[in-house]
Amino acid sequence: MKLTGHVLLILLRIELSFSYRPEVLEYVLRAIDYLDSVQSEVFSCIFWDISSQQSHHVKGSHLDALEKLPWKASLLLILAGEDVMHLEREETKHNLSLSLQSVDPATKVLVFANLENQALLQSLGKQIFDVKFAYFILLDCDTGRVVQCNGVNNWVLPKAPHLMYLFTFSYRWMAGRNITYVKSEDLFPFYWNHRWMNETARYLYTEAVEYEHNCPGSGYPFFKCLDEAQENQDAYNIILTLVDVIQDPSQKHFRILHTNIPIFMEIAVPRDRPLNVAELISMPFSWKVWTLLIAILVASEIAKYLFPEHFTNNPTLLALCGFERLNLHQAGRLEKLTFLSLIILMFFMSNAFETKFVSLMIDRPSIQRIKTVEDLAKSDLKFYFDLEGSPQFVNHALIGHMVVHGSDSYVYETIPGAAMLWYSFMAELRMDLAYDYERMQPFYVMLDYSYFHGFELYWTEYRCLFLDTLRYVHSILCEAGLMDLWKQQWTHNIRSHFIGARPRADFNERDDLEFEDMKPAWMCLAIGLSGGLVARFRKGGQFISVGPRSKEYA
Repeated sequence: MKLTGHVLLILLRIELSFSYRPEVLEYVLRAIDYLDSVQSEVFSCIFWDISSQQSHHVKGSHLDALEKLPWKASLLLILAGEDVMHLEREETKHNLSLSLQSVDPATKVLVFANLENQALLQSLGKQIFDVKFAYFILLDCDTGRVVQCNGVNNWVLPKAPHLMYLFTFSYRWMAGRNITYVKSEDLFPFYWNHRWMNETARYLYTEAVEYEHNCPGSGYPFFKCLDEAQENQDAYNIILTLVDVIQDPSQKHFRILHTNIPIFMEIAVPRDRPLNVAELISMPFSWKVWTLLIAILVASEIAKYLFPEHFTNNPTLLALCGFERLNLHQAGRLEKLTFLSLIILMFFMSNAFETKFVSLMIDRPSIQRIKTVEDLAKSDLKFYFDLEGSPQFVNHALIGHMVVHGSDSYVYETIPGAAMLWYSFMAELRMDLAYDYERMQPFYVMLDYSYFHGFELYWTEYRCLFLDTLRYVHSILCEAGLMDLWKQQWTHNIRSHFIGARPRADFNERDDLEFEDMKPAWMCLAIGLSGGLVARFRKGGQFISVGPRSKEYA
């Protein structure tokens, strides 16, 4: 009631140039009180007197005062007066337009005017209509008649409706005013949101249509082509792509639709060279395990050397290869206990080694020198961006010194020597599409790092009538989980489109060993056979050299 008391004092202090009824004024106060009660945020109200009795100049200190007003006010009250000539002056039109454009288009507008004066009604209504408010009311303080306008259609009511319906009557009836959106095959981010447009159009009892254009590509060239191709300023309502300009939602800007969906960015770097044979053989166990195994074998060899009377068999050949000089059933108790323990240990270790080694041969890992953000900063990798359309990346705190001008990459493109900055929700998709078919592995490796980039922002026409409704429907669809569902469907379609067009097997379900994969095994076999042949020839040489002497001795 304190707010309505202030408004009442303002109205009573102004010398109205037309008659009014107290009950109409009381209705206005009750309407303000009702809006204050249902407002979820802090309620704010602006009163403007644009009649000729009060000068209305937007310059100097008045302009400074205008900038200090709450641009996202809950209600804007306008006292029009009856001087049509004053409203038709170019200076008045300019000042009125400049003042109205400083207020959020979603702000409710209530104009006190004499609706019997048709010239006044047409002049004032057209000026407010051209500025584009989502909903405004013309109220006759004498007769109580009301003209309601939702930015598209007008309704004339003989008397003021219930307080609940003053600013909501036919608010959603936008029939005849289509929602026009721009989409492109190259604008992959948020391309699935044409479903959002359809649901918003259904909510407003209208239709969503696509703006036809012949602009290829994405980024700055696309937007430049789009601006040159459009016939008028209001050719389209919204572009279904991400706006990379991070802007404070509290600042005045009526061309960006802010949502509550956070966007996170991740960094991908090219995969390094694959491991060689020696590195691949050493990978199944850590250096601590290898050290322990070697220490056990060396200790057993030392024990055999120190106590030859207790150990007939060779520990290494018996434990690893199964070669016996003497059957363990005939060996001594100490040799039997030692070698059986060693055989059991090596059995488990060899099985673990073979299993891990086969899996490494199927999906051979690479030496990844860049694993952290610090490694990335020391590397010679570059980030390529279209700096004409996205100049903010030059001042990026993390990658700014690595950014160079270039064209934006496609989702399936692989660029050696170039790192990538991806949206988190598209990282998995781009890992599948940017694929190295020679190594049968994803071309990029994701770093364990992500940062908050901002919120989902969409570029709209200036003072879009659907701005508040689009934001509302978007939040409802997100809470219902439909946006996530449509995103998953879109991701599946994109993956099927690109992967299905290439001669590529489903690597997630099938892995086949090829000759190149078995190269380490062939090398190990060749080394073993070579060692066996050397031992065989050595044994044969000893037999030849020993044979004649034995015969001579005989």
